[in-house]
Amino acid sequence: FWTIGLACSLASLASYGLLVSIVPMLTDSGLTPSNAARYAALVGFSSASARLLVGLLLDRIFAPYIAATILMCSAAGCILFLFFGLSAAPLLAVLIGLSFGMEVDLVSFLVARYFGIKRYGLIYGIIYSCFSASAAFGPAIAGFIFDAQRSYDIALGSAAEGTSYPVVINA
Repeated sequence: FWTIGLACSLASLASYGLLVSIVPMLTDSGLTPSNAARYAALVGFSSASARLLVGLLLDRIFAPYIAATILMCSAAGCILFLFFGLSAAPLLAVLIGLSFGMEVDLVSFLVARYFGIKRYGLIYGIIYSCFSASAAFGPAIAGFIFDAQRSYDIALGSAAEGTSYPVVINA
């Protein structure tokens, strides 16, 4: 219970912090607002695709492996953007979208799989509350980091760590 709750909270904190900050991050890196909005649309498309993909994969592959793979991809997107800047922006957008799209679906699946349906509503409600609280703080934390540093580099590095910790927890 605590492992799933912590993993979901860390992933939520990281992905929502980036999701809300992606357009300002890209415009601060030199893109026009309209081009940055195109990448935001790419996040949405990737997120919708992830929901379908994760649903298909959950029927065939051990769920923690799916979560680990997608979260590590999201962390890799952050690191690539840190080192390669705007040339890695499309990849960052797709990988953040994958992570964002699979989180809620995977949480509901894991709760049902590991705890059954007798107390599903209670357990899912508690874990999803932790997930939602983290999602609320993620954008604020990313914004505070930018305001203090005038850069998203620390937020990107922290998001890479925040999405990779759940992988370590589930290993």
